[in-house]
Amino acid sequence: MKLQDGFIALDEFARGTNPIEGKLLLKAVCTYLKKFNSISLISTHYDEILLEDVDYYQVVGLKNINFNNLKMQIDLKNSQSTSKKSIDILQENMGYILEKVNKETKVPKDAINICKLLGVDNEIIEIADKLSENNYKGDEYE
Repeated sequence: MKLQDGFIALDEFARGTNPIEGKLLLKAVCTYLKKFNSISLISTHYDEILLEDVDYYQVVGLKNINFNNLKMQIDLKNSQSTSKKSIDILQENMGYILEKVNKETKVPKDAINICKLLGVDNEIIEIADKLSENNYKGDEYE
């Protein structure tokens, strides 16, 4: 079979494997695809797939949101017993557009903040915060 130029789209490649091997496999596929005169569009939650001559895009997400203001908005809606749920308010504030970033751009780490907004038990949040502090080294997670 002869490989030809084309368009390749991969959505969450290797998502069902462990994060270490998944990241390695995805990086291997990206390196392999670079040798073809094709366009590849790959979505992933894996960070640090850092290759030269690759364009990177990232969902804006909650980057421009003040979490304290958002928490007050959610708490107010919850106290009014409206049908609007915390997740609806969160989705309304989520930026789903893509912005071009460079390979040095850090991946947002907002999962713990989102759990706080959604009312996850404080003890779980405290444990996650502590684990995060223990695993956080400079600008990278171990």
